[in-house]
Amino acid sequence: LPDFMYPTGGPSGLEETKATYKKALEVASPNFWEMAMLQPSYNFEHITSMFPSLQVWPIESPPVVLAASDQAPLVVVGEAMQRLQQIMPGSKLEFIPNSKWSWHLEGGDVIDEVSAML
Repeated sequence: LPDFMYPTGGPSGLEETKATYKKALEVASPNFWEMAMLQPSYNFEHITSMFPSLQVWPIESPPVVLAASDQAPLVVVGEAMQRLQQIMPGSKLEFIPNSKWSWHLEGGDVIDEVSAML
């Protein structure tokens, strides 16, 4: 089980998360597996190259909070968020404490942090 899937609910939360993922993976379609295989290369080859061509975010836009998990892989999440912030002047980059990646699955404490941030 990759570290970004660990819940904050302790051992019982971990076992519940593992069981949920196991069930989901057992019934995953071939399309899911193909997409999972292609996702990293697609992101780097296509999505990343789009950032420089995007228009600068208007400074008079509503306040924007860019939130990223503090323990997510830096090259995939942290650096991408920093590049996004560069084209969104006035945005605020915040890191979600004690979050691996899937903050919405990591328990009440992490969800409370996101709620307070917003």
